Amino acid sequence: MDAVKATSLLRKVLFSMAFAIGAGFALMLIYARLDALQGNPPGGSPPGGNPPEGNPPGGSPPGAGPEESVNAFHLPAQTLALLVGIPAVPFFLACAAGLWERRLRKKKRAREKERLKEAARPSPPGGPPPTGGPPPGNDFPPTDGSPPTDGSPPEG
Repeated sequence: MDAVKATSLLRKVLFSMAFAIGAGFALMLIYARLDALQGNPPGGSPPGGNPPEGNPPGGSPPGAGPEESVNAFHLPAQTLALLVGIPAVPFFLACAAGLWERRLRKKKRAREKERLKEAARPSPPGGPPPTGGPPPGNDFPPTDGSPPTDGSPPEG
């Protein structure tokens, strides 16, 4: 498997992970919101059905700071940050893998263009460069005693 295929596969896997995690967290948020609309507090109600003492019904606990504020989903801000941040990590990694894949494809395309330019270059007027083999004519005298075919006098 070459590098371009590997990065393409990595990008697809990371996008799939981000989608699956995001969809799961979205379903969790919808469930939490529906549960809150039915009147159930975020932590569930105690067995007696009465709200815990010290907390006014329907409100945030006394002394709740901004880090413990309750939002439309009835979840703390840190929980929401995690619910958004966890699917964002594979998404951003997939974006980085996509950029890496694009760079690898560009390098591969440049190498192929260079090979095509090398193949398209005209050969020199004398023909292709010698490869190190014997010359094309028969420069060696025959071993059976017959005269050479290139017109040189027989050795004697």
